[in-house]
Amino acid sequence: MDTTRFLPALRRLLLGLHTGAAAAAQAAGAADADPPGRVGRLAVLDGPVSLFDGQQRDWRAADPDADRNRPLTEGDRLATGPRGRAEARIGSTVLRLGERSEVELQRLDDERLVLRVHRGSLALRVATAEVAEELELVTGELRAAPARAGLYRVDRRLDGERDRTLVQTWRGLLRVDGGPAVAAGERLVLWREGARLRQEAASTEPDEFADWVAREDRRDTRLDEAWAQAGEPRVPREMTGAEELARHGRWDRHPEHGWVWLPTDVAPGWAPYREGRWVWLRPWG
Repeated sequence: MDTTRFLPALRRLLLGLHTGAAAAAQAAGAADADPPGRVGRLAVLDGPVSLFDGQQRDWRAADPDADRNRPLTEGDRLATGPRGRAEARIGSTVLRLGERSEVELQRLDDERLVLRVHRGSLALRVATAEVAEELELVTGELRAAPARAGLYRVDRRLDGERDRTLVQTWRGLLRVDGGPAVAAGERLVLWREGARLRQEAASTEPDEFADWVAREDRRDTRLDEAWAQAGEPRVPREMTGAEELARHGRWDRHPEHGWVWLPTDVAPGWAPYREGRWVWLRPWG
């Protein structure tokens, strides 16, 4: 395949991933303030997964084909059913949901990322200390924040009498507001008695969700290492979708256009934007 004729289009594709949100909002002229540059995407759907659109205020079943790579923004929710699981990515941050789980993007903008776990299991991979400073985890029982890059797990269990939250640090350090810091290898169960936050140590229980998270974390680690070895960054690490480009193509420097991305496996006659669909998404357009 002669890739030369695709270079300008590929450059527009790459730039569009990074700046399309701002350009769309500018064209629409509908927002009083600049929309956030940070956005999430739905990366993996396996089994029954539902989406709550924060703008439409309605739940619907997610389509594995149509909704993969769907943008996620403030107010959106993800929920999984029995044997279901899902993965969302926000820049370098990875959210993985186990079965019968629900998480809400309570705040998602350039300054803060607040995740509310309504029920079930959430694993959170935080790649940098800078992102950790902007991130917060919320349940009905507590507020917590990673103190550094790492891998964390939050389980919220609803039993009708004493709802409780279990927090676990696989790697890093998690600080609980009004409670302890949870170091690597530790797991705590926390609950409320009136206004008081109670806690006790909990044993680590291996399960299918933890096994899945561990496998995917190893894959992400290999991508991080390849990214670090590449030297000069091709795109910002916090650009949502950057790891997908790295997984399915290669970077090359063009004398006129600078860094461009080239797909490694495409059908004859492939061109950007021919597959997929356009959606209207507030606040970007």
